Amino acid sequence: MREIRQWDVFWCKLPNIGGCVQHGRRLVAVISNDFQNKTSDAIMIIPLTTSFPKIKVTPEVFIRESLNGMTSLVKNTALCNQIMTIKKDDLLQNVGELSDDSRRLVHQGIFKSIRSANSI
Repeated sequence: MREIRQWDVFWCKLPNIGGCVQHGRRLVAVISNDFQNKTSDAIMIIPLTTSFPKIKVTPEVFIRESLNGMTSLVKNTALCNQIMTIKKDDLLQNVGELSDDSRRLVHQGIFKSIRSANSI
């Protein structure tokens, strides 16, 4: 497997931990920093889904990317409220990386997800 870098997008096998948390084979964006990605067996990811929320109540971010040389845009929602730590071995195939615009949106989504409800 090639070097894993922050903002890479992979197909991944997410474990089933129950509830409404994403699981199974799906796209994920790597959000852990490059030092952690090189030195640890665990990385932090955000799951992506092609489903779009009907009511915007969570910090989900709509992104459009051209991944792995595809000419058409892939439309996904980054589930910034489902940050996970996984084993590198769970990553299956690299399909590209997030654009600068999508990175900014994901940063904003992460911030919304972790900030205090009192500061909203």
